[in-house]
Amino acid sequence: MNVMTAFSSDTSYGTFGRHERIRIRRGIIGCGRGFTVAMDENGGLKYAGDNRWGQKDAVYFKNLLSVHCGPDYVLGLCRDGAVLSAGR
Repeated sequence: MNVMTAFSSDTSYGTFGRHERIRIRRGIIGCGRGFTVAMDENGGLKYAGDNRWGQKDAVYFKNLLSVHCGPDYVLGLCRDGAVLSAGR
């Protein structure tokens, strides 16, 4: 696992907080138009950025194998083969 320190100049966006350290799975980071997600070591997501289309609902995804982002959406592939989506 890698440790990433997320820095945010505007703490009104996202869930990373100003200088929060999160443990992420190596290379499992996605970004869209104005937002970023990182998969944590437990298969959940951390989110920072714009939530105009409900993309932040992806933080409720659990047991993920991978995450992929488009401009305004997040897709998550679960361990059981299900595909979850948030945003538009």
